[in-house]
Amino acid sequence: MDGVRPLYAYDLLLNGFTADLTARQAEEMARTPGVVSLSTPQSFIVASSPTA
Repeated sequence: MDGVRPLYAYDLLLNGFTADLTARQAEEMARTPGVVSLSTPQSFIVASSPTA
């Protein structure tokens, strides 16, 4: 797709890539044949609790 440059590529457990997309690019990508899904960035905080 024009103007999209992958930041990371995945091919062991998943087949995909990471890219910064505008809303318009994401809409166009979602309509591209072969694209199964798009997802937004997610952050996770790992917290631990004391064990007795």
